[in-house]
Amino acid sequence: MESTRIKFRDRTRALIRAIAVQPKAMQMEFFGYQKVELLEERMGRILKRFEDSQLDYRTFDLLEKETNQVIGSCGFHNWVVDHDRAEIGYELHAPYRGQGYMREAMSQILPFAFSEMNLNRIEAFIAPENIKSIQLVEHFDFVKEGVVRGHYKVGAVYEDSILFSLLKTD
Repeated sequence: MESTRIKFRDRTRALIRAIAVQPKAMQMEFFGYQKVELLEERMGRILKRFEDSQLDYRTFDLLEKETNQVIGSCGFHNWVVDHDRAEIGYELHAPYRGQGYMREAMSQILPFAFSEMNLNRIEAFIAPENIKSIQLVEHFDFVKEGVVRGHYKVGAVYEDSILFSLLKTD
């Protein structure tokens, strides 16, 4: 995959190895966590899956071509190989948001998912207040399927998500 302003680096396994050495502050900013405990919980789950060799994701670092700096990531998790579906996830470091980088990345990642990963369905679960993310998936013709109530647990609070999907045939 290659585009005009960004490069892709497969970090499926490299991410797991890097978790142990990255400062918590960097991880919190990158993953958007406000509390160290929530970050540690997520990283613990990821490390457990890695140790059990049950990786269910495929993810890529997004690198700015000019500087070769990692500016975010985009990829798939909750990949159910038997049913040819996965959930897309993405994040950009704050200075790069709102400049079209994620649209550029998604224009490469989505065809990759359908051709190389052989997905039939890509799902996106988005918080109702995340307007930019909703606009992003709508730009790529994801279909809004409805609200999934109490879908994510953030601390002690269960939050809703809006479910969007994109089929290979769309």
